[in-house]
Amino acid sequence: MAKLVVYSATDVRTFISTGSDINIDSDWQLSWDAAHDAATGTLSGDTDVIPRTAFDEFGTPTPTSKWKCERGFLYFDTSALGAGWTITAAILTVYVYAKQFTNAGHADLHIVEGVQDDPAQANDFGDHLLKVTSGGSIVYADIVDDAFNDITLNATGRGWINKTGTTKFCVKVSGDIDDLSPSGVSSGNAIFISNDEPPLLASRSQAVIID
Repeated sequence: MAKLVVYSATDVRTFISTGSDINIDSDWQLSWDAAHDAATGTLSGDTDVIPRTAFDEFGTPTPTSKWKCERGFLYFDTSALGAGWTITAAILTVYVYAKQFTNAGHADLHIVEGVQDDPAQANDFGDHLLKVTSGGSIVYADIVDDAFNDITLNATGRGWINKTGTTKFCVKVSGDIDDLSPSGVSSGNAIFISNDEPPLLASRSQAVIID
């Protein structure tokens, strides 16, 4: 489960992501553009979020190169904030159980604006193609696997928090945001985020960050 902690000057509210969290996969395509720019994708069968870009070779005797792209989607019911809440800071916490990169600079983790349906639909993959403004990020080297990782939302990211409804985020790796084709045999650039992790998140201490 992911956690969103929202601060005002005098108060703190904590929200755990809902059961709507999901991953959408472009499936293997015959070109990077076909994968990255796909209008629709396949919804995963569970709530793990695995933003990824990948390249592989299949087939004999002549291998056929194929590419794929995956995007994750998070939901938080933040309606308890209310319209009058003034947000001064927000931290998104995710549990990363594994990470991998083949192409340097392709696997930094970014939070972008989420405009997905609830529940998510196949077309939500393509609807987030142009969502490339980062609302908060963590570089690959700073991501700790088998651990909770905090992402401080910037002013743009805080602006996506819906104080009277559902807050939605899309999770991408930098190779997706920057439209960088992965390369190398059996390459992969991915961050594996578990939503099966029990909500120990709610009891973790948090530092108040106000900027």
